[in-house]
Amino acid sequence: MPTPTTDDIRLHFAQMAVQYFVAGRTAAIQQLIPVLGSLLHHAVEMSLKAALASSHTLAQLKGLGHSLPKLWQAFVAAYPSADALRYRAVIDALHKFEELRYPDSILAKGAMMQLVLHRAHVSPPSPSPSGVPSYLLVLEDVDELEEAIFSAINLNPKFFTSSLSAKAKDHLMLHNLHASKW
Repeated sequence: MPTPTTDDIRLHFAQMAVQYFVAGRTAAIQQLIPVLGSLLHHAVEMSLKAALASSHTLAQLKGLGHSLPKLWQAFVAAYPSADALRYRAVIDALHKFEELRYPDSILAKGAMMQLVLHRAHVSPPSPSPSGVPSYLLVLEDVDELEEAIFSAINLNPKFFTSSLSAKAKDHLMLHNLHASKW
């Protein structure tokens, strides 16, 4: 089997990112919390790894693990024109969902989870019971972040969405203020 090129690796990560993104948006539309957070976390993780594939080996990318803050830091170093502060809140919000991949955290501490489709609909957080972690995810922020990553690395999202089913495309476009890019 031939050794994959940097472009092969980059495109494979990008393809996986789009699939996770569509699955995450579908879960969001169906209000499948916390699964939507895990899927969107993976979408952003794969997008960032696609971006870093030109400067990192597969082993180095694997070594970065699932930590979105670590991946974001590497991305910003590689793409200094990226607006690091603008997207830091959504990186942090998605990263919190990583601990919910397994039920032990929710079972031990509980969780207050909220999905908001658009920033304009975010209301002030209600107080949570003492020690109960809260999770807020704004889908518009994730949509914007994914579009920004693909733009920064000069990949056309439509290349990856052209083969999607009509239903998958519907879920990608529904409530997506950045739909024209996809």
